[in-house]
Amino acid sequence: MVRHVETTLARSLYNCDESAVYSACALAFRDRLILEWNRTQQRQTFADSKRVYYLSLEFLMGRALDNAMLNVGQKDLAKSGLADLGFRIEDVIQQEHDAALGNGGLGRLAACFLDSLASLNYPAWGYGLRYRYGIFKQEIIDGYQVEVPDYWLDFNPWEFPRHDVTVDVSAFSSADTQQLAQGPTLANTRARARSNSTAAFPSPPMTPARRCAPGRAARQSEPSPTTCPSPATTRRPRTT
Repeated sequence: MVRHVETTLARSLYNCDESAVYSACALAFRDRLILEWNRTQQRQTFADSKRVYYLSLEFLMGRALDNAMLNVGQKDLAKSGLADLGFRIEDVIQQEHDAALGNGGLGRLAACFLDSLASLNYPAWGYGLRYRYGIFKQEIIDGYQVEVPDYWLDFNPWEFPRHDVTVDVSAFSSADTQQLAQGPTLANTRARARSNSTAAFPSPPMTPARRCAPGRAARQSEPSPTTCPSPATTRRPRTT
């Protein structure tokens, strides 16, 4: 963790606040997880087994750092190390934004499916929408509820962007008009393939699985709750 503070974040322990400590701590645990994740990838590739692909509009995954500490069995060690540096582990964990990828039963159910797939060692991926602003964040100003964007992606150490990979996304649509014998013109839209309707988008970032049964961190699968096709611009519709 100290190495990430000094090299990745270019700070020293004398100008390190709780936010920086969270970043360094998350990166340290991510290093541990990704080594096992790569071994899982290699083993499943050599086995050439079928994979599960779980598609959902929402994934209510929760905060990742606390789960990562528990999965690798080093939460007590992290607590002791942070205390030596003058920080409380509870304060550091609170620095993480909830992944604003879902809300309510649908997102929680999807996350539970990914938990089970990882714990039971099934080769699986999760695909969803990577909402840039989440749903919204609520603040109380002068006694009134005010809705503001939830900028949860300011720093997300759990993602691995793939800038060198693009994905072709096809959009099949056209609009036809009909004139009735009496009455206004109606717009009738129907699906129809068009040869010039393919656009290339960057591949969405990947997030390794962060949950597994105790003692099975080395055999976890790889769900990836991220967005396709346009992770940079998709925004969650506001609900009332």
